[in-house]
Amino acid sequence: MNNRLLLLALCSWAFHAVHAMETKTECTWETKIKNEGFVAIVLPGQNGCGGDSFIANHLINTNLISRYQTLEKISNIDLGQENCIAHFEKQLYNDPITEKFKKNFNLKKILYGVSQGTATLTNWLAQQPQKEQEKIGALILESVLGTGNSAISHTVESMAPCSSSIPESSLAYTAKVVAFPAYKPNGLQALNSAKKLSNNLPVLIMHHENDPQLSIDDARKLYCTLREQGNKNVYFIEVNNQTKAHLDILNTITNREDKIRKIAGIQAFFKKYNMPYSTGSSFVNNEDSEAALTEMQPSPTAVRKKIKTTLCQTMLESTSKSFSSLGNLFSSSNE
Repeated sequence: MNNRLLLLALCSWAFHAVHAMETKTECTWETKIKNEGFVAIVLPGQNGCGGDSFIANHLINTNLISRYQTLEKISNIDLGQENCIAHFEKQLYNDPITEKFKKNFNLKKILYGVSQGTATLTNWLAQQPQKEQEKIGALILESVLGTGNSAISHTVESMAPCSSSIPESSLAYTAKVVAFPAYKPNGLQALNSAKKLSNNLPVLIMHHENDPQLSIDDARKLYCTLREQGNKNVYFIEVNNQTKAHLDILNTITNREDKIRKIAGIQAFFKKYNMPYSTGSSFVNNEDSEAALTEMQPSPTAVRKKIKTTLCQTMLESTSKSFSSLGNLFSSSNE
């Protein structure tokens, strides 16, 4: 009983700390008027922050940018599942910019999600028919929430390393009690939904290696899932430095050459898929941009090798090997 109370207290403390952390993030917004051929829909993280300066300074050169809101009541938040999707759709269908999109079929949507917004957009898009998915110019995901269970486990472990031995499922159901009553641990998850995404969809994934709230392994798994099912239009940026960051991860890069190269690769991504891009003096030449884009498509095999194996997975693999060896032993004796 005491262990259960300790687990409840630990989860409650961790999630209130994270909620406060995101709220303190400064939100700024600018719009660059460059191109009217695209409408960018931005779905931020749980507290409405994330992606602002990245969009304004480095990415979408269009004056049609629509920034959506997230659910305000924490009791309604389900980490990208049905409630988040319904809230997103309500805004989508009442958006004056989207109305302009409906009247001009030459306009393409660019979906940009951050943190919880990545799960909401992935789950929503996977529910759309293939022909509707292929109307999307690009899906951009920064700080991927692959599963709510993983997000909960990683957040608690970041706050309290001593919790690493607690099963992910136990933490998920505990978080449902103390923080997110609407969340369904066995419900809709972005990593599963990704299998229903069109292989023609351009996808850009970005994640910081030392994200304290969402594990980079979720981003790695998403990238590998999409590539291995045949999508050749998926790109992946891992930011690796000594800092810890969850939002606006490109702004944490202190090495100027590395930052410029990553931004150049992103611009090459936009250029390749016929979207507005920058050719400003702050970016390297076209040849280097193409090389930077190539670097953003690592081998899925190499990426999978980076994914950490949990204690539970190790035990399952060990048990599986034991049964396999036992089976071979019986087969040999029967011969």
